[in-house]
Amino acid sequence: MINMEENKRKLKIISLIPKNKRKIWKNVEKYWKRFLNYEHIIKEPLNIKIFTKEAVDILYLWKDSQENFDFHFYSLFKKQSKTFKYVIISDKPHSDDYKIFKKLVDDVVYLNDFKLLQWKTFAIARRHWKQHSNLTTIIYHDIIADFLENVVIINNKRTELTKIESKLLRYLMQRKHLYTSKNKLFKYVWGYEEDTSRNLEQIVFKLKNKIGRKYFHFSRKEGYKFE
Repeated sequence: MINMEENKRKLKIISLIPKNKRKIWKNVEKYWKRFLNYEHIIKEPLNIKIFTKEAVDILYLWKDSQENFDFHFYSLFKKQSKTFKYVIISDKPHSDDYKIFKKLVDDVVYLNDFKLLQWKTFAIARRHWKQHSNLTTIIYHDIIADFLENVVIINNKRTELTKIESKLLRYLMQRKHLYTSKNKLFKYVWGYEEDTSRNLEQIVFKLKNKIGRKYFHFSRKEGYKFE
């Protein structure tokens, strides 16, 4: 097995959303669970001040217009966490409100397009990926490799992997930029000391076809690497 550095802490997310808007947000949270090690608190958007002394990573705040909007709290959160992101959640607002939101907060997401909402929140969470990934999914350039479902998503195109392909790809991606000998790879995936049947080469060939040849590199002396 590969020794991975444990995350220092969970990603802290606070969502201040009215109860009648939470159903779709809960569905987004199910999506987060596949990828992130996090703590999520949902409250009514009434008293935001009680959270300003905490090191919050992402604050989602429901707002349907910019009227009476107080941005003073952004600086209070920013003092606690340099990576803090302030995100507005809304039904699609008037275009004038949108322009104001984009100038004053880090991002805006809408509840009226669930698919877009999933990927938008995922993109925001991805900024914290290195520290808070649950290690069941690895992102590299335009590749999202989901090792829970044994799939890769490249430019929104989903491709299924076999368990063996998934196991080998995960090993190579966790050691990206580093060569690993053929015998070591074969022993990790199949449990045997030496590959005499060319199984490893066949699996690498299939992964190249599914993901792209440019990511897989081979050296006679050093073996394979993912880059």
